[in-house]
Amino acid sequence: MKKFFSLVSLMLIVYALNAQDGAPLLTNFKESSEIENQSWAVCQDDNNVMLFANRRGILTFDGQSWNFIPIPAIPYSLKYNPKEKKVYVGGDNNYGYLSRDDKGIYKYFSISGDYVKY
Repeated sequence: MKKFFSLVSLMLIVYALNAQDGAPLLTNFKESSEIENQSWAVCQDDNNVMLFANRRGILTFDGQSWNFIPIPAIPYSLKYNPKEKKVYVGGDNNYGYLSRDDKGIYKYFSISGDYVKY
């Protein structure tokens, strides 16, 4: 009989529990308008800045703010070289690298030129 009352009590407690409806949206940063829902490559530099390659270009995120780096092609791959402090970018008929200027902002430099020889 004790087991029956214990089982009924447990069922009533579980039935009476109500969870919060919906999911909480917690953010401590503003999203960039250049964010796409699909990123093809991700890398991180020595300053813990994350770089994301998507259809529109390359996004950087430093933990607080997003920055957009336009490049002349759709980037497909990113690779950080810590010795040269450059991020190499492979894209659609174009490749190059990202390097920081005097202010610490990434700039894109194309290595492949304006055309591709066949």
